[in-house]
Amino acid sequence: FYPLLLSRFGDPPVTMGRFLVDLAKGEPFSTLHFLYVLAGLYLFTPLLRPFVCRAPGRSVAFFTGLALVLAVGDHCLRGWSPDWTLTPTLFSRFVPYVGYYVAGYALRGVVLKTPAMLLTGLALVGAIAATALGTAGLTRWMAPPLSYFWYDYLSPTVVVMSLSVFILLSQPALTPRAGGRVQGAMKALSPLTFGVYLIHPLFISGLGRVGLGWNHPNVWLGAPLTVVVVFLCSLAATYALRQVKLLRLLVG
Repeated sequence: FYPLLLSRFGDPPVTMGRFLVDLAKGEPFSTLHFLYVLAGLYLFTPLLRPFVCRAPGRSVAFFTGLALVLAVGDHCLRGWSPDWTLTPTLFSRFVPYVGYYVAGYALRGVVLKTPAMLLTGLALVGAIAATALGTAGLTRWMAPPLSYFWYDYLSPTVVVMSLSVFILLSQPALTPRAGGRVQGAMKALSPLTFGVYLIHPLFISGLGRVGLGWNHPNVWLGAPLTVVVVFLCSLAATYALRQVKLLRLLVG
């Protein structure tokens, strides 16, 4: 579907040859490169599972920290040394995210006391502020991709932000009450999330063509409005597709 879309509405139109090259680079369209990340991590899960289940907690923590440090270090070298930049491929796209993957397992049962939760919250706020300020500063002086250094998934601030959010959301004190409305809504939306991920680039592209998107003159209005509209449209489209048995296979 996306090759046809890009060949007709791309700016400039994308040829099939160019699309195949992007496919080999693990960049099919927009943020869909995470499909390669998921596939690669799932392929290595049978190898990682025995290790995380049988290794001491300190060994798992060391592996997680080492994997994240190497990924962040690689990102820093690539970000500040354009001459060293190597294009990832569909075979290597997932490698930097092994640290994130194992971190999810290592942190899943961590329960913090109130002071530690407050510190984690402060770390989250600080990481968000550093990411925003760093990106804003670089945008004034540098062109992409250097200006996106702090905004990347593997930047130091985003790693801290991601781990902080995961830890806080896994805390029993912050978990929605079992059987409550929030948990009920989450269960209802859960089957639609993969479809929303697959479809949302289509609506982002469409909104950009009518003047609404990340490049809206008023970023304080355009950014949140784009998020809400894209999410609701993707949610509705996924729900509609899931009502047709054959189309349900397309959106999970």
